[in-house]
Amino acid sequence: MVRCIAADEIVRAQRGDHATRVAIAAGFRELRTVWDHPNNADLGSRRNPNVLAEGDELFVPERELRDEEAVTTRRHNFVVRRTRLRLRVQWEDWERPVRGPVLVKTATEDEVAPTAEGLVDIAIAPDLRFADLRGRIGSARLWVGGLEPIEAPSGVGSRLHNLGYLDGGDWQLSPAAEQTLRSAVEEFQCDEGLTVNGVADDATRARLLLRHGI
Repeated sequence: MVRCIAADEIVRAQRGDHATRVAIAAGFRELRTVWDHPNNADLGSRRNPNVLAEGDELFVPERELRDEEAVTTRRHNFVVRRTRLRLRVQWEDWERPVRGPVLVKTATEDEVAPTAEGLVDIAIAPDLRFADLRGRIGSARLWVGGLEPIEAPSGVGSRLHNLGYLDGGDWQLSPAAEQTLRSAVEEFQCDEGLTVNGVADDATRARLLLRHGI
C-alpha cells in the first residue's frame, strides 16, 4: 500500500522508494510539482526521479488549491495532469534479445511481446513493489524502485548484477562483498576496453550507465 505522507515536510526515502511513489503518497498527481521544487535541487541534479538512495531527503511542498471560474449552466472540461509510470526492461540472453512472449505479473498478469531489441514495456501502478517476468529463457523477479544511484557501491553492484557480472542479488551480504564487487568491476572494465583497476571511477560509472540504460 502507498504510505501516507504529510505535506510541507522532508521525507527520508525508504529502501525501494522513488520520487513518484513519494509524491503520490503525499496527494500529488504530478511528480514535477515535488521533484522540481527548489528545495530538491540537489536530488534533481541526478536527472532521474526513479532512482533514490535509502536515506535521501525529499521535500514535499504543501498542496495548493486553485479556483477556476465557470458558468454553471454550461458543460466544462478540466484536464488533470498525472504522472504515469511504465516498467521497461531490456531482457537479453547473452546479449541477444529475448524472443517470444513474456508473461509479466504485477497487480494483474499480462502477456507482453518484446520489441525486436528485447524491450518489455508495460504500465504499472506507482505503489508497485515487485514484478515477475517469465519467458522462454526463464524467470526473474524485479524490485521496482530498488535501484540506487550510480555513486553508491550498491548502485554499481546492482547494475553489474543486472548485466550478468554478479551472481545473486545478495552479494552484499557476503563477507567477501568488497572483493566480489571489485572482481566484477574488473571484468566489466576488461569487456568495455577501459583501464582495468577494479575501481568504479568516473569513466567506469559513465560506461556502466550507458550499458545499463539508467
